[in-house]
Amino acid sequence: TCSREFSFFHKEIKCELRTNEHQLAFFQTKLYHLKNEFINQNSEHHNLEQIKNYFAEAHQKNVDRRIKPDEFNTLADKLKQDIKQAIDKWLKKKEPGKQNRALSDYTQKRQSRIRELIKETIEETKKQQDPLQENSDKVEMDNTQDQSQIEEECID
Repeated sequence: TCSREFSFFHKEIKCELRTNEHQLAFFQTKLYHLKNEFINQNSEHHNLEQIKNYFAEAHQKNVDRRIKPDEFNTLADKLKQDIKQAIDKWLKKKEPGKQNRALSDYTQKRQSRIRELIKETIEETKKQQDPLQENSDKVEMDNTQDQSQIEEECID
């Protein structure tokens, strides 16, 4: 419900999202919208006002809380995760077949990226260990040469 109105609201509010409090209020409003909490009042104007009022209340609460930057990051990340989950849930209901394919494509791409990162890490580790291995081989060779020199001196 109220999707069109939320879209209008988002266009209007975009330039105001500079402060942490505004951003959090927007995330809260978006999540509220995605969970279908807004009531369709059968009037674009009333629906838009409802969204603006919710945003204003959320913003004021955030200002009153005096949110610190590290707390903002935590709250913003949590809200973003909740928003993503709400979108995924909506997509799953709307088109079950497409979502599963998209998810499996996403999962395959993600796993592929992870494998590449692991390979790169292993290669870097080997490169770092190779000079160490060469140094230890040199030390062993030097020790062997020293041992043979000592044996020669003892024999003489």
